[in-house]
Amino acid sequence: MWRQKRLVRILVEKDELDRKLFSTEQICNWYSVDHCQLGGEARNRFLSLQMDEETNEFLSASLIISNSFCLQVYYSLFASLLSVFLAKTSINGLLHRGRMFIFSHSHLKVFLAIPDDWSPIGRQLLDIGAGDGAVTAKFASFFASICVVEASKVMEWRLARRGFTVLPMDKWQRSGPYSLITALNLLDRHHHNCPILLSVVLPIRQFVEFDDKIVSAGRKLPASDIPTKGTTFEAQVNSMIQNVLEPNGFEVIRWTKLPYLCEGDLSRAYYVLDDAVFLLNAMPYHTHGEPTILEYGAEKVPELECQTQLGLKVIFGADHEYAFVSFGFSLNKL
Repeated sequence: MWRQKRLVRILVEKDELDRKLFSTEQICNWYSVDHCQLGGEARNRFLSLQMDEETNEFLSASLIISNSFCLQVYYSLFASLLSVFLAKTSINGLLHRGRMFIFSHSHLKVFLAIPDDWSPIGRQLLDIGAGDGAVTAKFASFFASICVVEASKVMEWRLARRGFTVLPMDKWQRSGPYSLITALNLLDRHHHNCPILLSVVLPIRQFVEFDDKIVSAGRKLPASDIPTKGTTFEAQVNSMIQNVLEPNGFEVIRWTKLPYLCEGDLSRAYYVLDDAVFLLNAMPYHTHGEPTILEYGAEKVPELECQTQLGLKVIFGADHEYAFVSFGFSLNKL
């Protein structure tokens, strides 16, 4: 009897929470910012996006999965068993749960100002930290070929099943050339003085899943911190621009705010964090040393190497349209 009452209480609380999660006010906050808290450049470069049908479809599908009681019990049971020897990312890949959503197809097209006559022919994408490929797949209509790199072997299996070309983690640097590079938890390499798409969850809470070198209070920490300040989303946007992007030679072309969504569970229909998405211009004058020749793929291209203040190597090279860079952070279920 006690268990039945507890289950009823959980389901009632979930229903009440889901009603709030799907309220118009809640969803509007995903895309809005307080312009009064933004600095001049951040305010002038902001591009407002709105909820669209593709985002709504993800939320509706997530609600159905969340309300599937038997499926959620199955997920919880096997996730507990698998957590003994697998990381959360690998567990999600094995159970095929926890899909992520950031961009819709239309959001990407508007934000990157992709023309109607854009052709994917001859264009190749590399996604570093592709997860299960759900976010990567949004770029499929813009690129003829997609290569991926993943630390999780289970996710590599998922990516291969999607038809992506999986590259070894220690060899992707010599692949290519690419029209666009996406990177999760890694700002490593991009080419030429080209636009860069940077996505970062704010306020920042760094977390490393596949590295046991630095552990504090049970959390795996990165080797270096991203020096942002402030407690609000807007304050951290200002700090990202002033303390991270500009000192490392990046000019903000425009930016927007999007929800970083994850499929829900028995507790709630979905999980969401605030994502700041920047379209940047990499400035080649922010370099050290003379131009060098580095073999990249099947050809040699002139490159300028820059060691950033974050200890990250940035390489400017041949004629490529975009480089997508995403600082990734764990979507903890708070």
